[in-house]
Amino acid sequence: MKLKLSLTTFLVPILLTAQFNLQQHYDLGREIQTTTAEFFKECNNSVTFAFIDINYDQHHFEKKGATDIWYELAWYHKLPLSSGQLNGTIQYNDGLYFFPGDSISLRTAIQPAWLVGISYPFQIGEYVIPIDLLLRRQEGDNNLTFQITVIWFIPLSQRFTILGNLDFWTNSTGPIWSIQAEPQLLVNFGQASIGLEMEISRAFPGAWTTTKEYFDAFGNPREKDWWFIPTLFIKYTF
Repeated sequence: MKLKLSLTTFLVPILLTAQFNLQQHYDLGREIQTTTAEFFKECNNSVTFAFIDINYDQHHFEKKGATDIWYELAWYHKLPLSSGQLNGTIQYNDGLYFFPGDSISLRTAIQPAWLVGISYPFQIGEYVIPIDLLLRRQEGDNNLTFQITVIWFIPLSQRFTILGNLDFWTNSTGPIWSIQAEPQLLVNFGQASIGLEMEISRAFPGAWTTTKEYFDAFGNPREKDWWFIPTLFIKYTF
């Protein structure tokens, strides 16, 4: 709890002064809604990025309104003697469930994870594709694992943009590796946009649809299954 409070104290002043956008998704595979807020702040040789997903999952919770959240915070800083090409990064991932009527209304959804590593901006034509190489330490697990994160932002024209991210990580228990990606296609109308997102994953417990759960009838995770779940969304950039 002290860690979460200290992170909140650190995060609030950053988010209040950051550039940010809001997205409202309708998940066609799960038939639920998700509100996403993304924050970006650049200061001297550092960049702070954060996002929060707020889900409204009435399929698994007997309540109205928000049911669970997932958030990630990443801080990047240019490394000296690297000619500005390398950035060091520290990241934190966590999530919570909302349980109404319980003495404890917030409970950890999954074990939080700390990540540390470097980020290199690959130049592909006129576009820059940052790639993070990270060591990952999940709470409750004494083993270090490895993660690669790729982020892309490609404006095809003033009207159309392709963007998204991909995470590939190894596991010390369970499946050897997991992957989760969210490519998006945006149609822009000034600060407002409409878009299509495809949620792609393997061995990621957050995946399920209205016709198939991530865990089978025997309680075993469907670790070898690939999931392709489309969402439609609107976005406004402030």
